[in-house]
Amino acid sequence: VAVSEADAKAIVLEHAGIDESVVVLYQSKIDMDGGRQVYEIEFYAGDYEYEYKVDCTSGEILKYERDKGRP
Repeated sequence: VAVSEADAKAIVLEHAGIDESVVVLYQSKIDMDGGRQVYEIEFYAGDYEYEYKVDCTSGEILKYERDKGRP
């Protein structure tokens, strides 16, 4: 794993344009997707739920979703 969990968190928060102070129920785990290790990251901010997949080697965002929904 070349990208730390903290780096992956910073990548997704910057992509979402969100300050860490407004994030709630943050979860991150490493999983396999298409033969490569990815971080699966989920969190809530404001009125939205965010879901990301980030490549553990490159830090590339492979998938993201933002859905209306509160915890």
